[in-house]
Order: sequence, then structure tokens, then C-alpha cells
Amino acid sequence: MQVAAVPTDHRYRKRRPLETGNGAIIAMTSDNLVKVCELSDIPLNDMRCVSLSDRNVLVANTEAGVFVADEMCTHEDARLCDGNLSGTKVKCPLHGSRFELTTGQVLDDPADTNLVTYPVTIVDKSIYISLNLTESDKQKT
Repeated sequence: MQVAAVPTDHRYRKRRPLETGNGAIIAMTSDNLVKVCELSDIPLNDMRCVSLSDRNVLVANTEAGVFVADEMCTHEDARLCDGNLSGTKVKCPLHGSRFELTTGQVLDDPADTNLVTYPVTIVDKSIYISLNLTESDKQKT
């Protein structure tokens, strides 16, 4: 079933956070893949914050694919899922910093530190992330 993209002004709408079983990791494979949520939980061209047992992540479902990154802006304590999503770019609701979700790269001041992003795997319409950070991911933190 294809979900049609509906343009929305996300600045004035709070997104509901998704819980994965009281904040617990509900599935981890031998490849260190952690189940984040179902693909159907995130409408196309939208994003949600998801609480895992040891971290909170932003999940964005875009035309270019599904992307997962740390949920907090690297400049201040602001939840990026309360900001704006435009394609693969997310804008912080507090001071307007923008990040490229495909790489985590910061695009606008005042943030100067990249977001940590996670490799995404989709299996049977479920979104999984890998918790094995690469060297470039470790340098972002």
C-alpha cells in the first residue's frame, strides 16, 4: 500500500513520541540491529521521536528513504522531531540549525557539531538500526 505525501506545516503540530515497550529495546539481532518501530508508524514525509532503552532517536520517513539520528539538537537541548522536515533536512525548532539526515552534517549555525546517524535496515516493514558506530560516527560525538 502506497502512502500519499501530504504537505503539512509541521511548525504548529506536536508529534507524538513512539514508545517501544516502556522504553525497552524490543528486538536485537546477532548483528546488533535494534528494532526501532514499524514503518507504518511514521507517515511518508514525516518524523517521530522514538524512545529506546538507552537513547532517544529521530526517525524520518522521506521520499529518499528512512533515516535515524539522535533526537536532540547538538547546539541546545531541543527535540528535533518538534522541528521541520524538508526532504532529508531537519530544522531545529529552537534556534533554526539545520542538519542533513543522510549524513548528520550540520548545515546552519548556531550548531557546529554533526548529528550521530544510524545505519537503517528495514525487514518485514520494521525499522532497525545498527548500534555499531563507525569511526566517522564516533568523531561526530
